[in-house]
Amino acid sequence: MKLLERESALQSLGEAFAEAHAGRGRTVLVSGEAGIGKTALVAEFAASQSHARVLWGGCEALFSPRPLGPLYDIAPAIDVSIAGLLGRLGRRPELFAAVLAGLQSEAATVLIIEDVHWADAATLDLIKFLARRIPRANVLLVLTFRDDEIDAQHPLRLVLGDLPSAHVTRIALLPLSSNAVESLARATDRASIGLYELTHGNPFFVSEMLRAGGLSATLRDAVLSRVLRQPHDVRALLELAAIVPSRVERKLIDAVLAPAPDVIAAALSSGLLSTDGDRYVFRHELARIAVADAIAKPRSQTLHAQALAALEAGTVGTVPTTRLVHHAANAGDWEAVLRHAPQAAAKAASHGAHREAAALYRTALEHAQSADMPTRAEKRWRPSSKRSISHARLAIGCARVALCAGCRACTGTTVKARRPGVMRRKRSRYWKRCHRASSWHGPAVIERCSTCSTENGPRRPHRASARWPSMPNSAMRRSPCTR
Repeated sequence: MKLLERESALQSLGEAFAEAHAGRGRTVLVSGEAGIGKTALVAEFAASQSHARVLWGGCEALFSPRPLGPLYDIAPAIDVSIAGLLGRLGRRPELFAAVLAGLQSEAATVLIIEDVHWADAATLDLIKFLARRIPRANVLLVLTFRDDEIDAQHPLRLVLGDLPSAHVTRIALLPLSSNAVESLARATDRASIGLYELTHGNPFFVSEMLRAGGLSATLRDAVLSRVLRQPHDVRALLELAAIVPSRVERKLIDAVLAPAPDVIAAALSSGLLSTDGDRYVFRHELARIAVADAIAKPRSQTLHAQALAALEAGTVGTVPTTRLVHHAANAGDWEAVLRHAPQAAAKAASHGAHREAAALYRTALEHAQSADMPTRAEKRWRPSSKRSISHARLAIGCARVALCAGCRACTGTTVKARRPGVMRRKRSRYWKRCHRASSWHGPAVIERCSTCSTENGPRRPHRASARWPSMPNSAMRRSPCTR
């Protein structure tokens, strides 16, 4: 994929190499979050240096890193004798001197060491040794690292602080702009709507979304590998943050997990979370989705139930009712869904958000049917059931949302009940028809509402399509557009 918005970074690398080629070696620090394109940038630069010797080594996220791991990659290309010094005790000064002499033997050398945030102590010593001596050599030392994964106590911070600043060039890679993301989408003939909001301009996320058309296995594995490297307490915190669609409050985290301060610090230094005042949020929505999808269902239900209990107890103050519905539905708590979803739907409809209201009514109906709806095999309907009445009200509320949205296809399947003699008697034909509508037509009504309703304002429907008597429930009140 073509590099976009990296011209300034490539120019800085070219200028640094020109200095090194003239005998004034430099160290270039390329930093950025995971997937920002550090490797792609360095590879593009290295490919353009046809007259220079390019040596490439890298550090790995091993549980037990091999000392001087990058040197094993580049030693054969520098000097065969260096390989014999590796792993021998007491020969480190001789080894480092041999590496420096081997780098100076060519007219111009570009030494690239990737992912130095994973470097072991011996590799960090080698980097410090070379960086303080190459200003008098024709060597360009390029180091890449994830700046969002190193905190103030990370060993790499000490090394970077000791480098000679006059001979250091820092390149911090930024995410792509929305225009660049749209350009990449057009090049692959895919839609760009919402792509920037999901990826925040991260080139790796953008390329994977365009390649797979969604959350690819490669992207999911890349995110989960970072999560699995964290301690158990940090993973638990990340899972709790993942089930919250937006930002998770510190008070909610304390109420559910009560983590120690060092656990919070470790989660932030993982590069997956960032702070927003007293709340925490995933840096990328795709990362949150990947973590949430990887949580086992029993564990996910437990987290949602704990979050719902904390929110209902007022731990974080007043929260939107839709958020309570989200946690209740994912926790499998149908009583909480039927308690909160109608309120949230009525409020959404009152603000003209008919599609959201229809979706909330659908959530309530699905949980109501799975909880206590009579099956077709039952020969007798139970008219005394209070839940049956609430189910009918939900169906009517959904149909009224369809009327407010002016969707004729939806109103064609709604209840066509006429007001019988005694309105409020539970055994009346009115309630029976409403109950049947909630059982059979309710999901179809909501399905069509979610598909057909518009946010551009209600259209006046045909009055002949349905008649809706007044109901005591606030969600059933006659909409202004039906008067």
